[in-house]
Amino acid sequence: MVPAEHTKSPRPASRLPGDKLPALSSAALYVALFGALGIFYPYIAIWMMAKGLTAGEVSLVIGVPLVLRVLVAPHLGRIADGMADRRLLLFCLVGCTAVLGALLGLQNGFSGILIVGGLMMVFWQALTPVIEAIVVSLVRRGVVPDYGRLRLWGSLSYAVTVLLFGVLLESGGPGLVIPGTVAALAFLAVLCLFAPTGAPVDRTLPLPKLGLSGRPDLIMLFLAVALILASQAMFTNFGGVQMLRLGYSGVAIGALWTISIVAEVVILWFASGLVIRFGALNLLIIGAICSALRWMGFAFEPSVVVAGLLQVLHAGTVGCTLLGMTSLVARLVDDKVGAQAQGAFVNISGLCMAATVLVTGPLFQAFGSGAYWSSVALTVAALAVTVALRGRLKAMASS
Repeated sequence: MVPAEHTKSPRPASRLPGDKLPALSSAALYVALFGALGIFYPYIAIWMMAKGLTAGEVSLVIGVPLVLRVLVAPHLGRIADGMADRRLLLFCLVGCTAVLGALLGLQNGFSGILIVGGLMMVFWQALTPVIEAIVVSLVRRGVVPDYGRLRLWGSLSYAVTVLLFGVLLESGGPGLVIPGTVAALAFLAVLCLFAPTGAPVDRTLPLPKLGLSGRPDLIMLFLAVALILASQAMFTNFGGVQMLRLGYSGVAIGALWTISIVAEVVILWFASGLVIRFGALNLLIIGAICSALRWMGFAFEPSVVVAGLLQVLHAGTVGCTLLGMTSLVARLVDDKVGAQAQGAFVNISGLCMAATVLVTGPLFQAFGSGAYWSSVALTVAALAVTVALRGRLKAMASS
């Protein structure tokens, strides 16, 4: 997955466990991060609606932080690129997220949930790009194996967590969502102290800038990926609610989430071979097509069995899409601005996701399962951008 021009460099000289065992500590970070995500995001809408919020209010709570993080990500990326050790930054971000999560559990009205939940998600969303920048930096320097083999441990953690929490939700109710999330975040905070350093070997002052406005290739890449990922918003936010309305049990809902992640893990396991065989841009195209087929299927209110088959397409929606993007970013972006690139993607992805999330509530309220056609439209747009990007990269290569 990492281009040949990125040669191996010595591991950081450190006695800390994270740098002595960088692959293990990176995988552990993904396990803890996605374990927390597997409790919060699939079930938070159920928790909020149990608190009396409408579908539109749920959309606002989830969507507003996606807009606010645009103000945070660029500054955080530059801070992370300038740090020799990113552990303290990770710990502070997770600590703030956990504290705000605990406060969220004390809220009962829409205003309190919007303010506290929004702040919590802003800190949480700021964390992921820093972890991704650390891992991509280690991969391109040959310190750890390819991205897919590390990221799959996060996917496995997500699958197991969603399945187990679906069982707990069946017996304990939505009130378990917040305590479970806070406990998972506390575990992640501890692991952040043992994370690998992950800073670029060649750090120069003053720090270089990404210059995104002059990089239409990156803008198109990030936009295509953002549209594919945003197409999941309807399912992520209201898939569980709709499944309950269709008569699916909590165990079945957890199992369906697990099927999707297992399919993603299979793709990530064969990451390097897939990039070599199909090419990064073709993986993005596969991701868009799989997403379109998946959301078309859910628009017709499938049975549990058919829904399980549709969830296998998650391998394309996320697995192929992330592999394609990661490979292209490693090729197009210098390591010195790696965290800034991740922050730029977060901005573009956040704006796309925010716009999508804010309309999912009203669409779901008005059309139910028919709202999935909006997800199909997003994937068609992503496909068009990817085809345009292919033409631009070919033109750049021939010039």
